[in-house]
Amino acid sequence: ETLTWIPYFHLHKIFYSASFFENSLMLSQLKADILRFESANDRYARLQQHFPEITRRAPLTMIASYLQMTLETLSRVRASIANAESK
Repeated sequence: ETLTWIPYFHLHKIFYSASFFENSLMLSQLKADILRFESANDRYARLQQHFPEITRRAPLTMIASYLQMTLETLSRVRASIANAESK
């Protein structure tokens, strides 16, 4: 493991620059829009596409929480995807 030393003024410049806050705000808005406007199936498909390892290794309760859905809804989504893939 490597520990890197970064001078305080560089950290201050990074974290308090307008672009950092603008990017953070845009990312937060994008996540809120995805949760608000995408279906449960679409949210799970997006997670599978971008982070397939998470869908294989993380507990289902954590995945459901991250995707803002109940465990029952996640179960139905996964079942519908499995049925579609088996056809």
